[in-house]
Amino acid sequence: TDNKSKSEGGGGAIEEEAAAERAYDQLCFDYPLVSKADITSLVTLFWDQIKLIENTQSHSKIDNNLIKYKLTNTFVQGCCYCALKHRTNAQPKQQLEIIKGGKAESIPTTTTTSSSSSSSNKVDSDTENKESFGEQYSTLNGLIFIKLLKLILRSDQEQADRLLADFQVESSDDLPDLTSELASSPPPPPLPNYSLVIEEVNIAEKQDTDEDIYESCDCPSDVVSSSSSLISEHKQCTWEQLSQKIQNIIAHLSFEVIFHDKAWIRLDLDADISEIVDLLQSHKQIDLKNLSSNFVMLLRDRMLDQPSTVNYLLPSCFSILKIEKRMPKRLHQNAQTAISILSSLAGHKIIASSQYYINIVRDHLGFLEDRLSSICDLPFKQLGPMDSVNEVRSISITLRS
Repeated sequence: TDNKSKSEGGGGAIEEEAAAERAYDQLCFDYPLVSKADITSLVTLFWDQIKLIENTQSHSKIDNNLIKYKLTNTFVQGCCYCALKHRTNAQPKQQLEIIKGGKAESIPTTTTTSSSSSSSNKVDSDTENKESFGEQYSTLNGLIFIKLLKLILRSDQEQADRLLADFQVESSDDLPDLTSELASSPPPPPLPNYSLVIEEVNIAEKQDTDEDIYESCDCPSDVVSSSSSLISEHKQCTWEQLSQKIQNIIAHLSFEVIFHDKAWIRLDLDADISEIVDLLQSHKQIDLKNLSSNFVMLLRDRMLDQPSTVNYLLPSCFSILKIEKRMPKRLHQNAQTAISILSSLAGHKIIASSQYYINIVRDHLGFLEDRLSSICDLPFKQLGPMDSVNEVRSISITLRS
């Protein structure tokens, strides 16, 4: 019996690996179509791979054999595309809270009559299926953009190069502008331009006959040896090149691709984001401090999506940004980010009316006063017109709430 169970367990592991490989291969092509079982297997094994790398990283070099599911451009794009495709908003039975332009609109849901019960059951089934896919892709993207990125930022040059060896620097024309001014409005950072149209292509199967002529697929030995030499002659990336790769990866990050609540809870992403910001701020080899706000805004968007998280995420944001109750005469980007978060939350009816949010604003009235004072004291030439106007407007929105 024991031998039989071991055999069955080994067979199950082999099947799971095969399923994960199918999912990975599909995600490396345009318009991937992946089954629920396959994507579930990939999420499980990709997470196992990250844990193994993390355990190895602390005491020895990362071996290429540990990186079975490599981080490539097409893989990242495929994961983002599928998350967007399966994006679904949870719809409570009583009402929906829709955030539009910083305002919350309460929209009652419709009830289903008995005559439409069959179609309702189909819709419920489709929604549940979409919800399951959404959770899996959100988890996979959380592993890529948070868990794996954290390991990359922890790594020395050689380790980081191994983890990013298969990711190529992308053209700046294909990426969002990471140096753009911080928006004070609630909408999340711009998304990559993924098409949400899935084209179904029917390909007629060609019937083979005995008369078909097949050519050998064997590669000449000189080609094989040439390829092997190219692999062995991989040149280690400089820190500047690694920095460009990291920026390219972060450019694809938004709440829209890590939207599912269960993924956040399962991976405990809140704590990882705090560490990533610290790593970006303190990295000795590359200067990526300006990207910290991308991750803080990820927490902002999570609060807007899940208002119950405000109680612990808003203090976490202030802690990450090192915001104090009084900050006289200090004009810096972190303060602008904090005010942008407060004004965004003020546009959410449920959050703005919560006692916790009101208390946070009251506790930081001195901070808001210091910000206005700092702006007023600046020489006119040093004022960025849009920055100053947006910040004053954000403070006004926060105080009105």
